[in-house]
Amino acid sequence: AVVSTQSTGENLSNILDMELPSKPAGENTAISIECGVCYCYDMMGQIPEISCNNDDCKQLFHVECLVEWFRGLPDVRQSFGTVFGECPYCSKPMHVQAIL
Repeated sequence: AVVSTQSTGENLSNILDMELPSKPAGENTAISIECGVCYCYDMMGQIPEISCNNDDCKQLFHVECLVEWFRGLPDVRQSFGTVFGECPYCSKPMHVQAIL
């Protein structure tokens, strides 16, 4: 058996006979799949489904956790079931449809 010392990306590039795009320098590739409020992935059958819209953040949250977080903020706003607040990680504006 032949064992390659190349990375998977290098092997794929060789097989496809093309150069694959590389990650921009300094870009963080660590992706968190846990909720940014409760730090759990599976919460009573619910998975984090809301993400921050900030491209530098993209933190995930359970709907219920984010609603509770927003409701704890002094400047929270709510309109027709939508709760408005700031991302707990980057402080960018976010909103979530509250489960009524």
